[in-house]
Amino acid sequence: MSVQAVLANQLAEVRREARRVLESGEVKTVLGYRAGPTAVRAMPALITRPEDTDLLVWSPACANNLGLYVRQAALEGKVAVVAKGCDARSIVMLIQEQQIPRESVYIIGVACPGVVDPDRLADAGIREEKLTGASWDGAEVVLASPEGEARPGRESIAKMACLTCDVHTPPLYDILIGEAPAIEPVDGLSPIPEGTEDRRAFWAKQFDRCIRCYACRQVCPSCYCTVCFADRASPRIVSKRIRGQENWMYHTVRAMHMAGRCVECGECERVCPVGIPLLQMMRELGAEVDELFAFKPGMDPEAEPVFGVFKNEDEGPEP
Repeated sequence: MSVQAVLANQLAEVRREARRVLESGEVKTVLGYRAGPTAVRAMPALITRPEDTDLLVWSPACANNLGLYVRQAALEGKVAVVAKGCDARSIVMLIQEQQIPRESVYIIGVACPGVVDPDRLADAGIREEKLTGASWDGAEVVLASPEGEARPGRESIAKMACLTCDVHTPPLYDILIGEAPAIEPVDGLSPIPEGTEDRRAFWAKQFDRCIRCYACRQVCPSCYCTVCFADRASPRIVSKRIRGQENWMYHTVRAMHMAGRCVECGECERVCPVGIPLLQMMRELGAEVDELFAFKPGMDPEAEPVFGVFKNEDEGPEP
């Protein structure tokens, strides 16, 4: 079977299941993806009519973490979600933290070898506007254009979070579509200095570039507070001034809030307009949590949040 035929079959299954749960009344809405402005830029879609499920797409263009929209959609009734591994992990996290009940969401799990980051295409010598399609051949991304097919290599065009990901099959689903190939994660992220002062200087330089647009916060499924600490007038934790000290406070406090909760989907880094390596910071925090508590967020809806429970055997800081 050709690469295009495999992807077409998966898309047909996604559309068929989405239509089924809407027609049966099992769900009120379906969260999925629809075609975007180019072949490698899909957009989130909220489908409420069975006949509109033909608008759904599934390809390496489906980068957004749809877990971001689940809480709000579930307020209107049960919602179905087309979920990659990272999307499903975000949904699990929301269930763990009692933001949504498990029965309020129907998970159409899709195996995902990794999605494309359009912003990396130019560096790989590929003109985005000429592309007519994108598909997977195993772990490899195949890009189609009038000139033919290109296989630039997964490591050169994939979203950075996909390169380090080891959860290509959703850990929680009601139906699973597709089968992910065996993919070894690679560390494609920028190295961070080892020494304390060197690390401090590195992050100070990164945070100095921040324009405090809060895109990282707005795109994160785990940032669901009604009022963010950065917006509170009383008590005021951080001011609105865009400067090193205030930026440092915002990013470090947010990072501490994300420890043990971040599923490393990399959406914060993908949308950052100045390219701060936020995923690297989250991965380092995640590694610390895993080492201390053997906990990986978003994998088990029955597990209690790691910082929501104390065990006598938990390791603490050295006195």
